[in-house]
Amino acid sequence: MLGRLASHSLTRRAVVAVQPCARLVALLGDSNVTTVDGACYALSQISRDLDGARAVLEAGALGLLKKLLHSHNRRVRKHACFTLTRLAGHSATRGAVVAVRPCARLVALLREGDVDDVKGACYALAQISLDLDGARAVVAVGVLEFIKRLLEAQDSEVRKHSCWILAELAFHSSTRGAAVAIRPWARLVTLLGDGDVDIVEGACYALSNLSRSPAGAKALMEAGTMDFVAKLIDSSRADTVDVSDLKLARHVRRQSSKFFTMFFIRPLAAALLAQTTLALVPVGYTPSGLPFFLGPSGSRVKQSGRNMEVFAPNGTLIHTFEDVIPVNLKTKRQQTLARRQVVSATEAYAQFNTTADNMIESFNATFVVPPVPTSFDSQIIFLGANIQVLDANGVPFANFRAALQYGGSFIPDTGPFWTYAVQLEIPGGGYLQVTGANTTTTVDVGQRISSFIVADPVLDAEDGIFAYIAGFDNVPGSPTLEAAWSVPPQLVALDLEEEGVSGASDYPAGSFVFEQINLNLTTGPPAALYWNTSVDPTTDVQIKVDVEGSQDAQVTFVFPSA
Repeated sequence: MLGRLASHSLTRRAVVAVQPCARLVALLGDSNVTTVDGACYALSQISRDLDGARAVLEAGALGLLKKLLHSHNRRVRKHACFTLTRLAGHSATRGAVVAVRPCARLVALLREGDVDDVKGACYALAQISLDLDGARAVVAVGVLEFIKRLLEAQDSEVRKHSCWILAELAFHSSTRGAAVAIRPWARLVTLLGDGDVDIVEGACYALSNLSRSPAGAKALMEAGTMDFVAKLIDSSRADTVDVSDLKLARHVRRQSSKFFTMFFIRPLAAALLAQTTLALVPVGYTPSGLPFFLGPSGSRVKQSGRNMEVFAPNGTLIHTFEDVIPVNLKTKRQQTLARRQVVSATEAYAQFNTTADNMIESFNATFVVPPVPTSFDSQIIFLGANIQVLDANGVPFANFRAALQYGGSFIPDTGPFWTYAVQLEIPGGGYLQVTGANTTTTVDVGQRISSFIVADPVLDAEDGIFAYIAGFDNVPGSPTLEAAWSVPPQLVALDLEEEGVSGASDYPAGSFVFEQINLNLTTGPPAALYWNTSVDPTTDVQIKVDVEGSQDAQVTFVFPSA
């Protein structure tokens, strides 16, 4: 009865309040196996909450639970495992579990127990491995000898918990080498196509942590992990996808839109990119079909003829945007194209006749993350400060920015929430976005963020190259990206760019303010700067220049009322 009551979150607290743990622990030593099993089950349910787990520890259950792992009764062993699992699941009580040294017996159950024993032992070992001391204890008793076999188990729970054991061991730097040494990636890559979303998540997390080791990352790339990940992300746009002869279940693909991609697919792709120099593959597409590429922080994009070449931080070429540089960089055509044909039609901007002797040196802005729109229809919105490179007709062929981003669930780590984005937009060619040390790029409503774009004096020293670095000053772990062209950027802008917005409710409510806008050229701040505005009338978004000038300027975007 107590076990049943404690299994429900609404009644568990009431069970803990009557302080039954001391008596239940005493019953663990009863001669009646049914009584022992019932007491063990009740303690496992009470331990699901931290207060209950603490009460179980205070009642002195751990020593008896360790003994019950040797019970001849399979149900008793099962519930003893589950109670240890619950206790190890709380960071405040995990150390006490590790201290009674249950890992050797749990590993023995992997070898000699039945399916329930293996399932319970795997789950307990996964929880114990969450802390470094526990992970070291798990490795010391030889769990890795069994992991590859357990990843092949018919039981889905065993496969899932085995993935998580491996993932946690690979998370800790001092046990990662042991996890890499068993070379489990071939099986983990296969599990990316499992029909159980929990197994796919565990396999992704394990691969991501294994790739933190350069040796592991190299082996993962050789195993074809990146191709599989790209197909898994891309499968969110189709009903079914055939990857390595494995059909991905529909509920698995749905997860890749937000939480799945945020916490598993995206970190895996980012970790692999950070450790390797494999060519980039698109990780998503805009509604109009433009590809999104994801690169590691510190990447550099540099013009080479009519191409833009992307280099990894170690200098290896990882992608080429072909034929994206116009032929008319210096000679004006007879036909003049409108600037607004290619980039955001809603912006405040200032244009300059920049030269090698007087170029844009820095462009900074500060803003506060606004409320999320009330409607989400897979729209994507960028709000950011950027520099643009123009051809002879004033048409931008590059938009380089550190921006706030909303929506775009077709891109990893995005959805109906705000994120930060450091990216290069190449009209007609797609987007390159970079990832940093953070596992998520989500930002909070009300968070104050400062962006920067600054000239790189090192790369600028090369003849005929004008290079810039973009990023965020006050977002720890955020990435940086560098871009360089043979002509200096001529335009700075504070812009709204969107795709897929169908009504006022698809925008944030109220207004969005760029403040502390500071622009400097080589010769210093431009004198008497006045901001031009361009508004797309179909959006009903308005722009107000609150404070003119190149220092401490302020611009407000006013969104339509829903």
